[in-house]
Amino acid sequence: RRWSVRNLHLAHRTGVADADLLQVPGEFHARVRSTLNPKALQPLLSGPAFDALMQFEFPDSPEIELEASGAELSREALEVNGQLKLGATSYRGVAAESMTATFHYADRALSIVPFRVQRREGSGQGGLRFEHLSDYFPEQRIGPNRFLPNAIVFPAQNGPLSQKDLMPRFGAAYDVF
Repeated sequence: RRWSVRNLHLAHRTGVADADLLQVPGEFHARVRSTLNPKALQPLLSGPAFDALMQFEFPDSPEIELEASGAELSREALEVNGQLKLGATSYRGVAAESMTATFHYADRALSIVPFRVQRREGSGQGGLRFEHLSDYFPEQRIGPNRFLPNAIVFPAQNGPLSQKDLMPRFGAAYDVF
């Protein structure tokens, strides 16, 4: 199935978003650039995403640029690269003057390396990598054949592996003078 969206332009009082999307059999590509305030997306979100967004305040709209490509539009098949630039922002009441981050998503792992936070007191930088590993067993069928007249069927199920791993790297600088 083929489809494409070129020069998509969304405007909101908090900023704009521009995107190009392409889906052809075996291939997906997207390019997105946005200066929309994420709070404008609140009506579209629910559950954990909504709760996480409510922890932030964005007096200045962030700049987000990303490119995504893969064999199909799914978490398993996509590779995403992008940058995030925030002006004044606060998280749970803790203010920051600015933040920048480069991110990469592939193989169900998100890397944010490097990120830099600037506050009145100084600056900090670091990196994070979050991975989620799991396994799955598809339905298995033995028989029927001449030795086993009735088939034995093992239903599809998730396996016992479900690991989440967060690997941080941090550094800090403090202005003494």
